[in-house]
Amino acid sequence: MGNIFEGGAQGTLPISEGRPWAGMPRRPNCIYRQQPAAEILQAAGAKDVQITGKYPVPGFCIHELGTARVGSDSKNSVLNRYAQAWDVDNIFVTDGAAWVSSGCANPTLTMMALTVRACDYIVKEYSKKLA
Repeated sequence: MGNIFEGGAQGTLPISEGRPWAGMPRRPNCIYRQQPAAEILQAAGAKDVQITGKYPVPGFCIHELGTARVGSDSKNSVLNRYAQAWDVDNIFVTDGAAWVSSGCANPTLTMMALTVRACDYIVKEYSKKLA
């Protein structure tokens, strides 16, 4: 499998052949959804449907995830199960960086719940140090 961070020929992703996304142009998913969405609106009777805008900035249509993997030990992960960095114990990562992937729904509420969990852990551990 190719490295998806290296630009391929003509702006494509150099991912192995046979995959549904092989050779797909590098544009955010929302760009591919504009035309079908406009067609659905027109079929439903909407008038003056216009597709506007440029390619959005990162994060516009998606929730970016990854780069700080959660795991059971520091050999194969960056964070422990409480989103605490293995190498620097006063760093907690409670955004999407700790996620490897996400379902199709908005992950914000889950991120908030994991943040509450991390905060509970911080309070518990800090209380032990004060005792």
